[in-house]
Amino acid sequence: MSGSAGNTRVRGNIFKIFTGTFISRIFGFVREMVVAWFFGTSKTADAFSFALIFPNLFRQILGEDMVERAFMPPFKTKYDQGDAAGSWKFLSVIFNWFFVSLLIVMTLLYLITPLVFILLKKFNTGADFDYDLSLKLIFILMPFMLFIGLAAFVGSLLDIRLRPDHAERRCHPGYRLA
Repeated sequence: MSGSAGNTRVRGNIFKIFTGTFISRIFGFVREMVVAWFFGTSKTADAFSFALIFPNLFRQILGEDMVERAFMPPFKTKYDQGDAAGSWKFLSVIFNWFFVSLLIVMTLLYLITPLVFILLKKFNTGADFDYDLSLKLIFILMPFMLFIGLAAFVGSLLDIRLRPDHAERRCHPGYRLA
């Protein structure tokens, strides 16, 4: 690959990342405008914002390359050694355990969250906040965390299969984000 073609490819990739990030930010801004239009500056808006913290936290934990760094290096090693059937069996077992773990974590969160809210209500500093509505909204949004986890798993598999040069760097033990 010549220097000019390499620079064009790099610029194209930077443009794709920039465009994707920009579009994501625009949709986030539109989401905030819609929430503000429906709820205004009310207890309901505060409850909705508080309820969104749970799935966003889960996305940050699972969706930020954790799955790719934890489960994909052994899969890639077995696959690269020519044991395709063994690598896919390994991945299948990991996926099943991952799915069951997500269900267990969600169940625990469904059980623990009301207790946390009891404590929050007890130590209320007099702020006008609707804890009951927040709890209801969290229970509505919590199943979304299952889909976030599954999407992170499938996304990391796609990343490692469709971009092997990128996956090679990420699966290396010394790989770190700058």
